[in-house]
Amino acid sequence: MKYIKFLTLFAFLTLFMVSCSKDSETNGHSQNDETFGGPTLPTYEELVTPGNDASPDWTYTPNVDSYQTMTIILQLPDYLIGQVSAEDKLTALAADGTVCGSAEVDSEDLSLYYLSVGAPTCESQEITIAYYCAKLHRIFKSSTPITFKSDETLGTYLNPYSPYMI
Repeated sequence: MKYIKFLTLFAFLTLFMVSCSKDSETNGHSQNDETFGGPTLPTYEELVTPGNDASPDWTYTPNVDSYQTMTIILQLPDYLIGQVSAEDKLTALAADGTVCGSAEVDSEDLSLYYLSVGAPTCESQEITIAYYCAKLHRIFKSSTPITFKSDETLGTYLNPYSPYMI
């Protein structure tokens, strides 16, 4: 009787595992394919292809009348870490394109930034992270905007915010 219960349990587990593996198949489609409801994402090669963008002048002058700021501790995505240099720039841009943040790079890790975003230029607005890669001569922007929230910190040193940048 124990032998029959063991065989029944073994058969059930085998069928369960086979059905789970079939659910995860994509039937010949890539998960980046629009068949899955999302846009086709750029490949690694497309992301690290050199461009011809000039070095931007992202000068930020804080509003001395406003003390509202947001801090973002940001790690560059993996595909950009191998491209970092001391000449790179990172900032926050308001919805209208004005510069509303200044960044300092970590002296030990050039892919870790401390971004201070000021208000009122970004107050109650969505902001976009913009990164200029000097080696690639390209400007990358975060694919998902962030809503400015006064006195908030997004990310930590041990768990930094890492946006997808295109």
